[in-house]
Amino acid sequence: MPSKELKEAERTARREFILDAAERLVLRKGFDPLTVEEIAAESGYSKRSFYLYFADREELFFGLVLRGYRTLRERLELAFAECAPGTSAIRSFGRRYYGFSRDFPEYFSLIMTYEANYHRYTEPESRAGSGGAGPAEAPVPPRDRCQRASDELGDLLCRALDRDRASGILRTDLPAKPLMLLLWGQLFGFLRILLMRREGFVETYGITEDELFERLLDSVEAANTLDSGSRPD
Repeated sequence: MPSKELKEAERTARREFILDAAERLVLRKGFDPLTVEEIAAESGYSKRSFYLYFADREELFFGLVLRGYRTLRERLELAFAECAPGTSAIRSFGRRYYGFSRDFPEYFSLIMTYEANYHRYTEPESRAGSGGAGPAEAPVPPRDRCQRASDELGDLLCRALDRDRASGILRTDLPAKPLMLLLWGQLFGFLRILLMRREGFVETYGITEDELFERLLDSVEAANTLDSGSRPD
């Protein structure tokens, strides 16, 4: 391997090592209270060395968010693949998204923070020129990589909704993109409430979180899809 490529591989490996350390700390105490000094100490580097691999704490935040998006994408790609002909993508995507929030609550919280404070909801600038990358193309900034990852998840759900429309499952006349936004908003908001009210949930509301989420899916699916008897053969 040429020395330049070897140095870049080593730099990438060290960045990932620091991200691993930061992730361990996030599991213990969340991201907000973390300091660069704590992250550096956990990874075995000095504070000065930390800044050789990350411009600042925010860049490390984007690195963790990107890990979360990659994990979520794996889940949602399974949802896309497992939808049998004639079945709605809404329930499959919803269950996979819910499972992600339960299995990786720290990633889910980081993604919530990113979406609320950093994501650009206008037509993504990060897509401009993405089809003709030349050899001198500049590296994609960490925030733009998160932008692309988020946009790609939206595109995946839009593809699933377009497939449902083509098979006659959807009852709504909303185009896929605004319907995707509506569905994400319903699921995202509901899961955020569950995270905030998890302690003593059954005692307070008389129903488990899993059961209530299934009721939400029943409601969303009923509002947007035809029942099986009304669907075209």
